Amino acid sequence: MKPLLFGICIAAISACAWAQSPSESSSDLLFTKSDLTAALRAGATELKRSPHDMNAHFVHMEAARLGLRNREELRSAIAVLREAGVEDPRARIAAARIRELAANTPQFRAVLPEIAELLARDTPYAVILSDAVLAAAADGTVLPGHIRLARRVTKWQIAGPFGKFANADFDRTWAPEENGLRSTRYEQKVREEIEVHSGELELPEYLPRSGAYYAAAQFAIGRDAQYRLTVESDGTYQLRIDGIPVLVHDARLSQQSATTAVEAQIASGKHRLLVKLQASALPLRIWIEPVRELHSVPLRLTRTEENYMKASIALLNGDPRPALGLEDKAPSPIAVLKAEALLQTGDEQRARELFRTATNSDSRNLLAAFKVAEEALTSEQYEEATAQLGKVLKGAPAYPQGQELKFQLAEHFDWRSEEEASLKLRLRLHPSCTALIDAIKFYNGNSEHDRARHYEQLLATCSPKPYQLWEQLSLQGKHEQAGNSIRNYISEHPNDRHALTIAIREAILGNDASAATRYAKLLHTLAPNWSWAATLVDRPELILDSRSGYSAANSFYKPFARDPLAGMRDDEAPPSDSRVLINDRVVKLDSAGAWIYQHTVTQALNKKGIAQLGEVEIPRSVDVLELRTIKPSGVFFEAETGENRSAVSMP
Repeated sequence: MKPLLFGICIAAISACAWAQSPSESSSDLLFTKSDLTAALRAGATELKRSPHDMNAHFVHMEAARLGLRNREELRSAIAVLREAGVEDPRARIAAARIRELAANTPQFRAVLPEIAELLARDTPYAVILSDAVLAAAADGTVLPGHIRLARRVTKWQIAGPFGKFANADFDRTWAPEENGLRSTRYEQKVREEIEVHSGELELPEYLPRSGAYYAAAQFAIGRDAQYRLTVESDGTYQLRIDGIPVLVHDARLSQQSATTAVEAQIASGKHRLLVKLQASALPLRIWIEPVRELHSVPLRLTRTEENYMKASIALLNGDPRPALGLEDKAPSPIAVLKAEALLQTGDEQRARELFRTATNSDSRNLLAAFKVAEEALTSEQYEEATAQLGKVLKGAPAYPQGQELKFQLAEHFDWRSEEEASLKLRLRLHPSCTALIDAIKFYNGNSEHDRARHYEQLLATCSPKPYQLWEQLSLQGKHEQAGNSIRNYISEHPNDRHALTIAIREAILGNDASAATRYAKLLHTLAPNWSWAATLVDRPELILDSRSGYSAANSFYKPFARDPLAGMRDDEAPPSDSRVLINDRVVKLDSAGAWIYQHTVTQALNKKGIAQLGEVEIPRSVDVLELRTIKPSGVFFEAETGENRSAVSMP
């Protein structure tokens, strides 16, 4: 035993000396030899020798990312951005890493003052950092009082659809193109106003996804200068400024970048943006910033690191092709990059195989292990999910997403102690709305109602839009309390269509008909193209007939659906006018809520039976999956349900 122990010690000492050899840089160790531990150690030595070594900070950032060391990754990303005095792709990647980790976590909140400082210094990466700050705020992070965010369009006007076909009708010229969408009405289409703090324009759910749309916005410029407009959308659109075309982004025949920038000389004064787009181009956001005079210098990088950097930048811009061209058997950081590119193209199987290869070849690549565990749990491969997640949590117990995955696994198998342990860590590491709702359900299930009420109160601050608080209060029958909270919110956010819809429902459930009518009128004013909103003005109680919005709950019911044809038969002397062939009910319960799937098939055996079954009552607040008449031959005819009908005549 002693010789073996002696051999191990010698090997460890040799490895340490080899890793810190002057000929082996942190970059070589990470991108060529896949040695995360040695790369981190070498990077620390390099930074001790030269604290402003930008590449050492960059390598440390990427190694920390693979090791799921969020705190170190964020600190290194901040250091890279501080050292970037010129245009540098490493700084672009660093800003993106900050965006990836933007959330209401202690690690992100700790670097928020430094992000604010970078934004105040007019960093070239203000758009990405501003996006990170907005994402963290949406997750419940309280922002500093005076943080300077990059300028974005937040007030939009939108009209459409024009035509019936998204591709063919996009090439036609429609009336809004001729007057810059300045008219309030185009035949039956009324221009709508949409205001969104983040700047991400989304199509209201009640508008069709066909045809072409137009969106417009006013903006003012303080001085004549060259400006850069950065458009975030991977769909098909055209951008005009004051009627002059400045950008065409056609994704109908080939994949385009998800982020596109165009520069234009813009004079001081007021200007008008006009975007012609397909519905698939949404969400869309436009940032406006003056062009900064930057220069770049040649980078002294190894070929492997340079290729990694170019592929990373392209992938961040929505172009996976350079990353897809990397070798499968490359070092694990390269393999992870290619796997992420495969995910972007939708090739989940190859991405899964590559992540698995990366974690098997490099046990310290915890990011790859987490991706494998995440996919395995989704695919109900619980043994692999448990094994890979165990590896993740052993190496990075404070990784928030790892604890979330552990909670899901424990909840599935009803491991109560593990479920509570992971829940407590989630609430400390990332107190998101989802974590709070899981806590409410868990402690209510344990009859610890005081603790559940504590987390229920925190729902009011876990997001700037407290939708989930209102839903929680509604489920508990606290409609007056929900209504009071909604009223306060709407007083500050009067253009929130979703909040108004919930307000109508809670007012009806709380027996406040006048408030329901008032909210319905506000909703109709905001959404004049929504026929359902117009109906609610006269009959707000019909809000209870709205669809649940959970759309088949991820189709959990499909394995239980049965074909009724086998049970259909013609009896010479039927004992009754009709008979029930199927009357199935399946209940799904999980951390997201409860769903009931009801499948009923009744066979009419004579004319009297047909008369009895000719009218079908649709219960309130249900999603109708199928409503049809089936002939013995198997031919079926769909019933016309309409949007607001409670009784349907069967064909």
